[in-house]
Amino acid sequence: MLNLAEYRPKAKALPDLLNIAFLVDERDVGRHKMGIALNKSGSLMAGFTFGGPDLESSSPNDLNYLSAHLNHAIARLGTGWALHIDMVRKEAPGYIPEELSMFPDPVSHTIDAERRLQHEEESAHFEGRTTFIFSWDLPVTAESWVTKFALENADPESESLKEHISRFATDLETIMNICGGSGVVAPLSSSDLLTQIHGCLTGDYHQLGVPKIPAYLDAVLGAHDVVSGFEPRIHDGGQWQEMRAISISGWPAESFPEILESLNTLPVELRFSVRYIFIDPNESVGMLNKYRRNWFQKRHGLGTQVSMAMGGEGSAFDNTDALSMTADADSAVAEASSNVIRFGFMSANIILFSPSKKEMANRVKMVRKHLDNLGFVSRVESINAFEAFMGSIPGHCYENVRRPLMNTMNLMDIAPTTSIWTGDEWSPNPFTAAIYRALKDDNGDAMFSKSQKAPPLFYGATTGNTPFRFSNYVGDVGHTLIAGVIGSGKSTLLALMAEQQLRYPGARVFSFDKGWSIFTACKASGGSHYDIGNDENPITLAPLSRVHESASERRWAEGWITNLCIMQGVPVDSARQDRIHQAIEALAAADGRSMTDFENLVQDEEVRSAVHFYTLTGHTGNLLDANTDALSLDGARFSVFEMENLLGIGDMAAKVTVPVLLYIFHRIEKSLDGSPTMILLDEAWAMMDNPLFAEKIKEWLKVLRKFNTSVIFATQSLSDLKDNPLKPVIMESCLTKILLPNRNAAANDSAPLYHDLGLNDSQIKLLQQSTPKSDYYIVSPEGRRRITLAMGPVALAFCAVSDRKSVARVRELIAEHGARWPVEWLRERLPTKHQDWTDYLADRCTDAGF
Repeated sequence: MLNLAEYRPKAKALPDLLNIAFLVDERDVGRHKMGIALNKSGSLMAGFTFGGPDLESSSPNDLNYLSAHLNHAIARLGTGWALHIDMVRKEAPGYIPEELSMFPDPVSHTIDAERRLQHEEESAHFEGRTTFIFSWDLPVTAESWVTKFALENADPESESLKEHISRFATDLETIMNICGGSGVVAPLSSSDLLTQIHGCLTGDYHQLGVPKIPAYLDAVLGAHDVVSGFEPRIHDGGQWQEMRAISISGWPAESFPEILESLNTLPVELRFSVRYIFIDPNESVGMLNKYRRNWFQKRHGLGTQVSMAMGGEGSAFDNTDALSMTADADSAVAEASSNVIRFGFMSANIILFSPSKKEMANRVKMVRKHLDNLGFVSRVESINAFEAFMGSIPGHCYENVRRPLMNTMNLMDIAPTTSIWTGDEWSPNPFTAAIYRALKDDNGDAMFSKSQKAPPLFYGATTGNTPFRFSNYVGDVGHTLIAGVIGSGKSTLLALMAEQQLRYPGARVFSFDKGWSIFTACKASGGSHYDIGNDENPITLAPLSRVHESASERRWAEGWITNLCIMQGVPVDSARQDRIHQAIEALAAADGRSMTDFENLVQDEEVRSAVHFYTLTGHTGNLLDANTDALSLDGARFSVFEMENLLGIGDMAAKVTVPVLLYIFHRIEKSLDGSPTMILLDEAWAMMDNPLFAEKIKEWLKVLRKFNTSVIFATQSLSDLKDNPLKPVIMESCLTKILLPNRNAAANDSAPLYHDLGLNDSQIKLLQQSTPKSDYYIVSPEGRRRITLAMGPVALAFCAVSDRKSVARVRELIAEHGARWPVEWLRERLPTKHQDWTDYLADRCTDAGF
């Protein structure tokens, strides 16, 4: 007869060991979704990601507050609750894909090619992410509903189960809201939850989709061959992966916040897993009393106890260690009774994966040595290896339970709660993402998928082999404030941002410069440079030359003329406004449309007198009184307006600068078409002294984001911002701030300015200790981090040039070599060992046809 027993083995497969069973709910939490799973054990499971503060810029008081704050979030939990905290350190994705970088000129392409090569030649880059996943055992009264749901296909909307799911979700949202006061939190969607559990199981964290019928998830996630034993292995679909669990079995005498944070700097992939099983206060008090009683009994040795039992006096000396431990237990009982903290069972493991046994041995050695140096006792699990591994999987609360009690304050000291912020892999800007998705190739086919996002602006570097991906956008708002003293690297940063902005399809840059700091970058990338107010090579403007084109242009011209009158002290009432309107209408029908033509047409002596200031025979010459306009902004990719001469004309500066800037701003506004656009305002405060221009800036900050445009303010003095009426608008609109090194940042007159930006004393001290022209401190709602730009010699040759001698040499090369001048510039600037980049740029120029 056929032996059916051969085909019915009792050995368990991986799905049999996994606890997850179903997805039972996904609900909106703010702008995100939170998925909730039902486990085989009758528990619900859900979680969130947590991006804690930057350790480098956090003071000891900040870290103590962080631990206390997170303890407060979870100290409301008791028996039936468990928490898995996982810090996953994975190899970071590579540099921005080449197909997403659409640089329109050889120089910006070469700068990015250099940065790409630098990134790829460095050792492997790593980044970490921390998740908090909670599980809650359903009350006994709900277990029958769980059974029916799992086995009898009962309605999952049944009141009992639905109410418990709602209660669990409400409790978790409360915890999230509290944790959000100390970091950036985002709930795990159903897809994210499955991805996290699958990643913990296999080391592969690629995004998983949610099955159409989200049931039997143990089979979905556990479809892998596994070999248990002393040295477990798992087949991840491509190859066998060695698995090791390093358990922390001994702790230092005292803990302090982020005691194990340095694991986040190791150049190795790992998962630091902390599981905590909560206990109700009355249960923990009973356990602690037992500890207290045992230690109290040890205050005397055996001989002393026998002597005392027989009526003797006993020893004159007590066991001071036993008394100390008794007092410690007394304190623990008081803490447990106070409900300020909770006690529970904690297991901490570092989980490693590697396809090679040899490489695994090296990783284990590195991690254990690191733990030893921190004062921890660790061991590589052998007999208990697979159970320790399974106990680290979220939702698994029965494997590898360590009995010694640990309180929640110690838990938060040990758990990975700070982070090295690496920036988002993709820019959150939805407008530029839509542009990528709309691109077509020569055959009319879509170049990118419907889910394609925009890359970050540029890559920088931070500590611990960790990259930094900078995007000035938070959602669809890209306005940014840059503050740094003279010589700290502000101009270099602005030039690099401009060059890297050109990677986006159809990208545009408008820069208001002061001091020629971005001239070289502009000309190298084929941009237009306008030296406004230069008498030797005058730039002439014709603000009224387009009034015949549209009614909106005429309305703008009327408002502009009105502003000129106000600046000249001429009040404009309704009658005078009518006369200005009539003159503009007449000008639209005339052949000439210069300021002189308007002066001749307007039927108001005071208006004519005010306008005369800006005519050819007035104070400004032909600056604003040309027949044709020198500005060519429609479709321009890179335009720079040098303001030094204009701002330096003495007492007339305000009367001249504001009309010029208002006109240029108007031209920029008219040219905006939704293409990714960046407007750089270097030394912006010099332009905002006048209320008319300040009002325009205020308007820009509110509306330009709709045109996919970001405004970058740069200043070398925060004191300019202190009393500026635009301060509230700038602080509200500029969600991203970049602060440069300042050795006087902690001075009495400077520190309050940084405090106004939301910095604490440790962060101010960090600015004080940072290296000028190297370090930049990024402040964003998404995180905070000190970074370096990691600029190579090619980038520096074009972005870090502002001295007059170099600018003069660039002008000479332009005159001698035309469009190929950047090649000769690199030939002069680069050392011999980097001259390959000169040849690279020369080839790109040849490919471009010049």
